[in-house]
Amino acid sequence: MGGSVHSERTTFVPVRGSQPAFDSARAVTRGAVPLRRIPGDHVRGQCRTALGTLFGWQCTKQRGARAAGAFESQPSITFVLSGSCLVRTGRHEALVDAAAAALFDAETVYESSHPVAGCDRGGTLLVDPATLDEVLGRPNFQSPFVAVPAATRLRVRWLFFLLEQGPLDVLWAEEQILRILEGLLGDRAAVFRDGGGRHGARAVVEGAREIVHLRLAEKLTLSALAAELGVSPFRLHRAFRELCGQTLHRYAQALRLGGALDRLLAGERDLTGLALDLGFNSHSHFTQTFRDAFGLTPSSLRARAAMRSATR
Repeated sequence: MGGSVHSERTTFVPVRGSQPAFDSARAVTRGAVPLRRIPGDHVRGQCRTALGTLFGWQCTKQRGARAAGAFESQPSITFVLSGSCLVRTGRHEALVDAAAAALFDAETVYESSHPVAGCDRGGTLLVDPATLDEVLGRPNFQSPFVAVPAATRLRVRWLFFLLEQGPLDVLWAEEQILRILEGLLGDRAAVFRDGGGRHGARAVVEGAREIVHLRLAEKLTLSALAAELGVSPFRLHRAFRELCGQTLHRYAQALRLGGALDRLLAGERDLTGLALDLGFNSHSHFTQTFRDAFGLTPSSLRARAAMRSATR
């Protein structure tokens, strides 16, 4: 399972490329946050954001294998996507599988074993403590295990599936982190309140919309937008969803697609330039997003518009 520390010297397994041997004991004293510290295990994609770090992992231990140690220096949530492992922490013990998540405070000591044949695979979220405190409304997890609702299971599975495919859009990833926390914590999540004034919900949302309009081509992040508006990422995320009925990422995507429609109907020829101008990662990213939204490709719409103009 992700994040345990063996008593033997361990090596940090890199996401991509080569990395030097990693001493977990020295890392703690230097304040580093090693992502995966079990020999033979493999990291399957990684995304760092200001709200937390996501990484997928593949465990290679067989049935009966055991591990013991302390978890990361940040609070963390581990999801098992396939397989299972038995986790003991203090007086608590539970089988962690696709229906449950393991929640750890920083430096939680635990043991894990594999009572069922086959290797487990999953993902871990290292959570920014300030974000966790704001969402949860209290500083520590009261139970190390929590059931994962069906909608959150789907969100988690899709998130880690995309993480294995390549880099994630950071704004989208940050919103997914917050929605996963809300989904796991349910009615324990902090209640949204509008304080009014310059930092009231409506003012914050309108300020965010203005920034997105002005800097649509930039790689916007929830953390940077929140800092510019003088609020927390969680407050911005919650206010925008409640007042606009959609996430900031979806709103920015709608604006980009609207700009694409205008330029395509005007006869835009350079699709790669159009994609980059509007803030898409690539021509292929733009094409896929456009097709998902409208059911046809940008080039198909442009061809239809040209044919219509030619017959007038």
